[in-house]
Amino acid sequence: MRRSFTLWDGSVDPGALPPPPPTMPDVVNEGSDSATINVPNPGGSAVTMHVYVDGVKVTSGLGVAFGNYTVTGLTASTSYSIAVTAVNASGAESAASPVRLVTTASLSTGVQHGDTFVLAGAGFGNIPAAVQPHYDTVDNQPSYAGLIVEGAMIPRGPSHPYAAATNSMQFTLANQRHPRSTAAYKWTGNGFVEQPNALGGNNPPSTQRRLYASWWQRASGDPGGSNHSSKFCRIWDDPSGADTRVSWTQMHLTYENNAGQSGTAWNQWGGVVGAWNRMEILIDADAGVIRTWVNGVVRQNVTDFIKNSAEARGLWFAQFGYNTGGGAPPSLDWLMDEVVGSTTPARVELTNNAVYSASTHRELQRCLGWVDSGVTIQVNRGSLPAGTNHLHWVREDLNTVYYGPVELAQ
Repeated sequence: MRRSFTLWDGSVDPGALPPPPPTMPDVVNEGSDSATINVPNPGGSAVTMHVYVDGVKVTSGLGVAFGNYTVTGLTASTSYSIAVTAVNASGAESAASPVRLVTTASLSTGVQHGDTFVLAGAGFGNIPAAVQPHYDTVDNQPSYAGLIVEGAMIPRGPSHPYAAATNSMQFTLANQRHPRSTAAYKWTGNGFVEQPNALGGNNPPSTQRRLYASWWQRASGDPGGSNHSSKFCRIWDDPSGADTRVSWTQMHLTYENNAGQSGTAWNQWGGVVGAWNRMEILIDADAGVIRTWVNGVVRQNVTDFIKNSAEARGLWFAQFGYNTGGGAPPSLDWLMDEVVGSTTPARVELTNNAVYSASTHRELQRCLGWVDSGVTIQVNRGSLPAGTNHLHWVREDLNTVYYGPVELAQ
């Protein structure tokens, strides 16, 4: 009788083998009710990962993607053991990674405007530039002591916040943005401040190639339209404006692009007439980026900006306010407050929603210190209501991380 045999060659279906285990998770952030970890793909057949908190699997199906993962539903001031496993396409699961111990932050209650607050944790990065060198709420300026009188012209010069300003810029004690503010700037028609001394005036170092600013403005009427060109903000490098010249107007953003030509990004300002509107601008000469926001909504997003190489000076703010020009600009009554300038967009925001992108009210916090293990802020309640609000930190790449809820006192 003839018989045939199939010889086994010793090979194993790779899908039947579990992938190698991941390394210990890194901690990105520890909030009061959440923790964000980062886990790289260990290679092999690993496709996704499962996450275990105190031995309980908190992911489902074939798991979640490697990289950042946020564990939610945690309790404040509590330690948790987090481990992960790798999963292949067949569902085979690796041995567990080494355990990472995380401790959630405490939930702060009864927080008052002006309190010092520490966002403790890990992975914030060491960003000394995040301590805003220019933080002007008008009533916090030592050089204005005894000078803040209704209708008085604001002083300017090397010992004051701004090296220069129009004569129309005055102090006002009326119509403040929130009850904790006692003074603001006001003007009618054309008016602006310029050259924050804390950022080098009009002669900053050549290394100052990135700027971020946030400020609040209120107009008595609509500053928009297309029959004039009136500037909210200007950024220059040459004192005469002959080289790099960026202008954010009521209808567009003008700049020099990487083809050496004038660039224009069109969009109306998008604010609310008769209300306080938060204005923001970011310019980064190394990344070629200029971005503007009004009330948290992007208005212009330029990606082909280039700084003029003819000027060695760094970038500086040539104007905050409303510089009327061209055609028939409206003559409006203006208020401005909380002008903040920095060389990084990294910051902390207090908002009305645990999801940053869904928040409709954001208040920039005064940064007092920023190291990898934590960020120290002075709480700025702004016009947020009492009760539960939410802290987020904005990274230099503009991605945001949720820190946790804060209970603002009445």
